[in-house]
Parts: sequence; C-alpha cells; structure tokens
Amino acid sequence: LDAQDNRKYIAKSEKYKGVSKVYQDNEYKWLAKSTINYTNWHKFTETEREAALAYDMYMIKKGKSPVNILKPRS
Repeated sequence: LDAQDNRKYIAKSEKYKGVSKVYQDNEYKWLAKSTINYTNWHKFTETEREAALAYDMYMIKKGKSPVNILKPRS
C-alpha cells in the first residue's frame, strides 16, 4: 500500500518553505518535502518547526543554503 493513499494535503505553511500540514492516519502532521535533481525526499514531524528544521538539514546535506530556521542571519 502506498503511503500517499491516505495522506490529505491540508495547507502550506505560511512561515516556512517546503513545509505543509497534512492529515494522515487520522491525525494532523507536518510534512517537510523537497525535490533536488529529481530526488524526492520527505519527512513527517509533529510540529511545524520540526518540519522546517528537517527541511533545512536536508538542504545543508545537499549542499544548499538553509531557508528556514538555520538560515544565516543577514
């Protein structure tokens, strides 16, 4: 069974890039999602902030600049 079958998209985060609220397995979760060079990555978290952090960590791992919580202060 594909995990996406029971996942419902609720809303995009207003604060963070790459973060959405979804409804899955009868509960609300936050989803961090990215596609870099045709590689899809995603991670479910309990909070919006955790999802934003996960997204940033993935960006760093891929050699990109973080855009949410870990972004350099200008």
